[in-house]
Amino acid sequence: MPEIVAHATRCSVTEDIDKPGELLRAAEERFRLAFDHAPIGMALTSAEGRWLQVNRSLSELLGYSVEEMRTMSFMDVSHPDDLAADLALHERLLRGEIDRYELSKRFVRKGGEVLETVVHASMVPDEHGVPRQIIRQVMDVTAQRRAERTSRESDRRVRTLCRQVPVGILETDLAGCCTFVNERWCQLTGYSAADVVGKPWDLVLHPDDRERVVAEWGLCEQQGREFGMEYRYRVADGRILWVHCGAVAMRDEGGEIVGYLSTTLDITERKQAQAQLLFNDRMASVGTLASGVAHEINNPLAYLTANLDLIVEEVRSLAGTLPADRVREIEELASEGRQGAEKVRRIVRALKTFARADEEQRVRLDVHSVLDLSINMVSTELRRRARVVRDYQWVPAVEADEARLGQVFINLLLNAAQAMPEGASDRNTIRVVTRTNPAGRVFIEVHDTGVGIAPEHRELIFDPFFTTRPVGRGVGLGLSICHGIVTALGGAITVTCEPGQGTTFTVSLPGVPVEVSPSALPRPATEARKRDGRILVVDDDPMVGTTLRRVLERDHEVIVVESGREALTLIGAGQRYDVILCDVMMPQMTGIELHAELGRLAGDQQERMIFVTGGTFTPKARAFFDKAPNALIEKPFNLRNLRAVVREQLQLLRAGAGLDQ
Repeated sequence: MPEIVAHATRCSVTEDIDKPGELLRAAEERFRLAFDHAPIGMALTSAEGRWLQVNRSLSELLGYSVEEMRTMSFMDVSHPDDLAADLALHERLLRGEIDRYELSKRFVRKGGEVLETVVHASMVPDEHGVPRQIIRQVMDVTAQRRAERTSRESDRRVRTLCRQVPVGILETDLAGCCTFVNERWCQLTGYSAADVVGKPWDLVLHPDDRERVVAEWGLCEQQGREFGMEYRYRVADGRILWVHCGAVAMRDEGGEIVGYLSTTLDITERKQAQAQLLFNDRMASVGTLASGVAHEINNPLAYLTANLDLIVEEVRSLAGTLPADRVREIEELASEGRQGAEKVRRIVRALKTFARADEEQRVRLDVHSVLDLSINMVSTELRRRARVVRDYQWVPAVEADEARLGQVFINLLLNAAQAMPEGASDRNTIRVVTRTNPAGRVFIEVHDTGVGIAPEHRELIFDPFFTTRPVGRGVGLGLSICHGIVTALGGAITVTCEPGQGTTFTVSLPGVPVEVSPSALPRPATEARKRDGRILVVDDDPMVGTTLRRVLERDHEVIVVESGREALTLIGAGQRYDVILCDVMMPQMTGIELHAELGRLAGDQQERMIFVTGGTFTPKARAFFDKAPNALIEKPFNLRNLRAVVREQLQLLRAGAGLDQ
């Protein structure tokens, strides 16, 4: 390799060297050793591109022996897609336009494997500067490029995952400033990345949750465990979201913590469902308690009110022997007692109605009746804060579930009351207005003279978990639940207010025509014949049985038993009755079980049963009464109504049997 040697000599020999031959040989040896043992591929090629000299690294890299390569050119082992670029630079090098070049290109190894390399090429001129040979250095970067592609692919997957995952992702530095947020986090909060990068991570943390979140974070750091807890976000538009956030430390190659990565999952709907379930559980417990209380209260109420009515009847029958003012006084006393008992009955009924937690049952409802029940339920709270004014106009009936509609009204009434201070009932008013429009839509308005609602809160009050009350004074679900109930009925609920000038909530519902059935019309009172028909009274409460005997025995033959089994024994022995007044809930054998037994034993007696209930209805009992044709009387009963039902049953019996009336 005289040219290389000459070049090496020129580069390394100075004018003051005395032994040029020795130095030339030494330089040639150093170059040969460097060439042969270089860790990268090296070669000399001719101007035509043929391999003149190759080192062992290049031979091993391309898989050809040194001898094989000397019969080939660099074009023979170049990847066809990269050859044109290499040849273009090679020609420029030969023309002297450039003295070196660098190129990323692929070679095809013996056997077909493709290698990725970086080629450095430079001209080796002769002593006259004429291009004679080209020295090429070939560096294998296949593994590096593969790693780069893997890294890029990994980055691409991470970016895609960050975009597509339904979880907000936020990264912070050690100071707690945000360094990255993904698109989902921005969607959740309404903030852009530009809004939050460089800002503290707790930008959206609800201020009421800050103390417990910071405390939990400190505890996690102290115990060396991952952070994870549920708390609230207050997002860009003021809405409240419940989120579950988890956070882990990010570490560098040396294991030092350089920041934190947190994930944010929106659990608002789940929290709302949990709160609703807890509310339903509480209401179910109240409903169970109310049903039991109703049964226990309505039984004594039944004989209390019946006996008061009997006292009035007895006093009137003795009017000829008592002073008139004495008769009036006794009647007034009995009437006042009757009014008190009726108030207790209404309270129990309202409690049962609004505590019911079973499936929705839509029926035609008189809005005024539901409003009155609702007002009565919360009257104690209302009286402490305001006067309640009822401004009712005639409105059509609505189709709704009484418990759910009552829940809406109670919530609106309590909200109105809580907008006003206690002890100022003489200065504040809650006005309940009903009206209709020409299309038959029903409007219920609840006006208060309270503090009103701030403008920035007006659009948020129906959102789940939004509340302006202090921590522990409500979870912000009341109006959200009301909105859901009303919209499910095909209605709407809106609010109008001015700060300091009170608030008006308006519920609108579609009205339905009121259908009046013949059985609902008043019936003319008819006197039954004396001792008309045999009546069996079945009730486990002796006082109720005694009262029913007193009420009915003037006109009918009455037999009283205290259990379903006694009644079954009498009927099994051949006794027959025209009317069977039977309590629903009794120990050992319920009225429904007696009804089933009579169906097998004496079908005619089964048809003559009239059920009397204190108000306790299991789902099984409710399903039974939805289908059974038998009449149902609620305790405490009105004497006139009770006697009318019995007379009607006897008349139907005679008409069916073709008897003379």
